[in-house]
Amino acid sequence: MVHEPNQVEVKLDTVIKLLALQAVQGNGSLSDKAVTLQRVGIAPKEIASILGEKGQAIRDALYKAKRSNGKGKAHGSKAKSRQSR
Repeated sequence: MVHEPNQVEVKLDTVIKLLALQAVQGNGSLSDKAVTLQRVGIAPKEIASILGEKGQAIRDALYKAKRSNGKGKAHGSKAKSRQSR
C-alpha cells in the first residue's frame, strides 16, 4: 500500500526544505552543508533534494567529512594522552 501525502504533509515538507536551505546558505562547501543538514536529522536523499545535488555526491561528501574528522579526532586524542603522561 502506497501512502499518498496530503496537502499538509506536502506543505510541511516544503517549509522544512526552505528552512534547511536557509540554514546552510553561505555555509561554504557542499560537504559543510551536507554535514550541517545531517546533524539535524535529514537523510542524505533529502539533503540531495534540498541542495539540488545527486544523492551520490552527498553520500561522498558525508563520507569524506566523516573520514577527515575521524582522523583528526584520533590524532588529537593520542596527543592528549601523551601530554597527560
